[in-house]
Amino acid sequence: MESKEIDCRSLPFNELVTDYLKKPELFTKHFARLPHQLLENPREIIDNKKLNLDTDSAGKLLQEFNENIGTEELCSVGLNKIQSSESFYTVTTGQQLGLFGGPVYTVFKTITTIALSKHIEEKTGIPVIPIFWLADEDHDFDEIATTKLPADEQGTNNLSLSENSSGRAVGSIKVGEEIDSLISEMDDLLPDTDFKSDVMDLLQRCYTSESTHNEAFGRLIAELFGKHGIVLAGSNFPSLKKATSFVFKKAISNVQDSGEALGKGTRRLSEHYHQQAQIEPSMLFIFNEGERVRLHVDEKSGQWTSSDNKLSYSTDELLQLADESPELFSPNVFLRPVIQEYWLPNLAYAGGPGEISYWAQMKELFEFYDVTEPVVWPRVTATLLGHSIQRYWDELPFTFCDYLARIEDLESDYLEKSDAFDVHGFFGEWIKEAQKLSKEKEKTIEEIDPTLVQSAGKATGVYVNELNKLRGKVVRALKQQEETQLNRIRKIHNEIYPNHNLQEREISFVWFMNKYGMDIWDTVLEEVDLKSFESHLLIFL
Repeated sequence: MESKEIDCRSLPFNELVTDYLKKPELFTKHFARLPHQLLENPREIIDNKKLNLDTDSAGKLLQEFNENIGTEELCSVGLNKIQSSESFYTVTTGQQLGLFGGPVYTVFKTITTIALSKHIEEKTGIPVIPIFWLADEDHDFDEIATTKLPADEQGTNNLSLSENSSGRAVGSIKVGEEIDSLISEMDDLLPDTDFKSDVMDLLQRCYTSESTHNEAFGRLIAELFGKHGIVLAGSNFPSLKKATSFVFKKAISNVQDSGEALGKGTRRLSEHYHQQAQIEPSMLFIFNEGERVRLHVDEKSGQWTSSDNKLSYSTDELLQLADESPELFSPNVFLRPVIQEYWLPNLAYAGGPGEISYWAQMKELFEFYDVTEPVVWPRVTATLLGHSIQRYWDELPFTFCDYLARIEDLESDYLEKSDAFDVHGFFGEWIKEAQKLSKEKEKTIEEIDPTLVQSAGKATGVYVNELNKLRGKVVRALKQQEETQLNRIRKIHNEIYPNHNLQEREISFVWFMNKYGMDIWDTVLEEVDLKSFESHLLIFL
């Protein structure tokens, strides 16, 4: 495996993210701690970590969560470390429950979390557990219902579950019988390789019709990364809701102050950057007959209503409900990290560009809930290419970033650059020189025997004719070479930038396991250099 570092500033990341990667000193007012501090001195981060929930209770909740979704054996490496340690810390990442695991950045997040946990543990001698947080309370089914594989030409082949507009938390929805036909379709689309049967067996074990999306996605992650100590977590979990009900009650009783804390961070960030996520006074959802609906509050009257207008509470009534049935409440995108940090002894969160952007709004919100903000660590960002492409990569006149242009522009640019050899001029000069030489030689022939001049001219004509035939062959050879190179350009473009998006955001990680083997992620993990987090990696497998 060989990798090259690509400057992230030349990629389609927003300005906030590129500044965070390249100019972290600009973010001391937006984040309590920055990545280089964790990399260089993790012990200081540990010493300043406030534990809201003791590690014994946190460990028991992690054990129970994994038992509930059936991954306790797959995650036994991490869970056993928790049980055998007097204390432990965590590094966390999280992701929506995308069909068949979602795009390859799901794996990059996981690999980052494992590598960072290992680094901190080696530097401090303190057990650090990598945690994958399942976004089990998200209710946008469309966002998780599709997985994508590369197409033979441009674009992707998409596999999708039927639309589900129930409004329920997607983690609790059963995968359903439709999954069998999708697995069969996946089998048809994946090329036949030495690894295909293992890949298909894995999908069939994880995605059964009776599994929920939480169970299926969680099992897939645990099967692949449990051996590296990964442990699963999530918020749609009654025991956790009970243990963290304080957060819900504070969000209700102090809705104005909570909103102002978030608003302060958002306004500060908006002075320099576009804000990632919009804010509302209430940060709560509530489950009503299985459907997750937003709670709104009239700040003057203190009356709370659900977005479907079916529920209405006074503040006191809502506080009583949060005390008696906290499992009915669900956090929004800002409150979820607060619950995560309240539960876990978390040192860092490995996030992508979008997450870095909205976490930058939250410094004062963490302070309001008296929860220590973790270091927001940029996940690995990478593009994976095969050695077959590496063989001709340097023959083409484009850099990695050039390939982010439209394919039509790349083709035109290549044809302009490749037009250096003038075939017709080359052969025209050759024929002219041959004819000039023949004229001189014909004079000698004429002196010897004038009747042979015509034969000498014919010989020259034959030679010129053969040159013209050769010219046609060269033209055809160049066109063939040109088309070969154009096809290579199209192939690279579609692998790097499918659907006009970075590969890591589009293509299912299942594709790469089928092509390169079930242990591909172990190989990538071994090559991860945490010091290179500010660059995009081009990895040749």
